Amino acid sequence: MRFSIVFFFLFLLNVSGLIHCNKNQNSKEQKKQINIFILNKLLEGQVNSCIRFSLSEASCIVNPDTPLQTCSQEELTRLKKGIEPQEKRTDEVLFLFFDCWKKCNDIFNTTEIICTSGTKFQSNRLYREAQKSGTTIQSKNWNWCMNSCNKAESLGTSSIGATYVNLPY
Repeated sequence: MRFSIVFFFLFLLNVSGLIHCNKNQNSKEQKKQINIFILNKLLEGQVNSCIRFSLSEASCIVNPDTPLQTCSQEELTRLKKGIEPQEKRTDEVLFLFFDCWKKCNDIFNTTEIICTSGTKFQSNRLYREAQKSGTTIQSKNWNWCMNSCNKAESLGTSSIGATYVNLPY
């Protein structure tokens, strides 16, 4: 229910952002400004962890999944199934994992040549394949970071009393 409210709020902000767009700007630039406007106007809260995670991926992808896809109720429910023990499968615990996973993406994005050179991965699938490959220093660091998050060995997840049993993506 609260996700429905947040997404309704996003829709309203999207509509109000359209009103303030410069009519001379191209559609792609308008969409970019609208997205920035929406993200800047979001209320502070736990759902922001998922959105921040999604945006960390999007910064290195040409055609990224939207936060509405990444943070959909169905996706959040799917991801919660990876949390152990079962009684820790809550939004709050999942969002702590998102915060940790975002840090891993940030490490990857700031060291991966495709991300730092101005070129980007074509899709989330290709981005995640590069992260998981284990063939570069960047992917090895990402895998180490993710494993640390998932085993609750990182600063962000060490006190939650839960682990994540697989890579989330």
